[in-house]
Amino acid sequence: WALQIDGVSSGFILPSLEASYTARLGRLNVTAGIETEYDDADNFVGFEGFQDPNGVFLERGPNDDRRRARYGKLTLGADGTFGDYKLSLNANWFRGAFRRNWVHVSTRTGATLPFRVDQGRETNDETNWEIGGDIERDIVGWTGKLALLAKSGDQANSSLAGFNPIGAPKSFGRFLSSDMTIERVGRLTFKRKFGAHQVEVGGEYAFNSLDFVGVFAQGNGGVFIVQPGDISATQVQEARREAFVSDSWTISPTFTLEATLTGEWSTISQSGDAAKERSFFYPKPRLKAVWKPRDGWTYRGEIERDVGQLDFGAFADSASVGDGNQNSGNPELRPEQNLNYVLGVERRWGKRGVLNASVRYEQITDKLELVPTT
Repeated sequence: WALQIDGVSSGFILPSLEASYTARLGRLNVTAGIETEYDDADNFVGFEGFQDPNGVFLERGPNDDRRRARYGKLTLGADGTFGDYKLSLNANWFRGAFRRNWVHVSTRTGATLPFRVDQGRETNDETNWEIGGDIERDIVGWTGKLALLAKSGDQANSSLAGFNPIGAPKSFGRFLSSDMTIERVGRLTFKRKFGAHQVEVGGEYAFNSLDFVGVFAQGNGGVFIVQPGDISATQVQEARREAFVSDSWTISPTFTLEATLTGEWSTISQSGDAAKERSFFYPKPRLKAVWKPRDGWTYRGEIERDVGQLDFGAFADSASVGDGNQNSGNPELRPEQNLNYVLGVERRWGKRGVLNASVRYEQITDKLELVPTT
């Protein structure tokens, strides 16, 4: 266990605790742990302002920005051998919270009284858990492994900001959102050595979903009117299937060639404000060569096509009230595809010295970016 106390210039004392316990329970090695911390207790207190291109302040004033975060995490792991079976399990639970309150008073250069008050607050509360494990055994000369994973998370966010001239009616923007994410993954692989070849085959099934609600409103700080959005409430689901075969061929003691061919099938469906369903197929080949002509020198070349994982949050609306921006979700998104080329060399000296140099070239298709609409 470890207990740590930090003192920061804002005057806060920040405790953190990490503790774990390991024991033998029957045939299992079991480890349980806890982590908790009061973090980022920052007070950004000072002055900020706007300058012209010559560095002369046009306006300036005091700023008070206070941020607080805390989290706790519980972990549990176990592994053991039961006859021909090797078993591994792990689980964790996380809870975190963030709070921010800020105020900025701005005065024009040469004036004695302020002309604008900026203020806002942000909150985030997050809870998630994860359970995973794998089981492995030999089957008719092949080593089989089944891995399972389940994850879920809940998050609630709020942000409020207003930039209000003194003497004018107050105006604030507020964005409230909540989302629940679910992920389920199962992966089955078999590998076996045939002379100079190490062959592996397998497949994976994954299910991901996001249930999102977001509301943007404007008002005077007490009464708010909800503003219409494109995709303020939606549920996005993805079912992804993958099959692969790979071969690692040791051609000689100094030269190895690895080849993998993977096929990915996915279906993305969206309900709510933008109902839609689309299906995709992507081949994902990979070829890697490793050459070690003499001790201390390694040369690598690799060509690979990979497919990115979509951020489901980009399917729904969001807002940055501090910047006055609203972002619209896009139901037409598709995963980025990258074709990567890599050449590299590694030089080692003794047990500690190593130098790596590489050149990478990427071709990106369906690049995900923000598109200005106004």
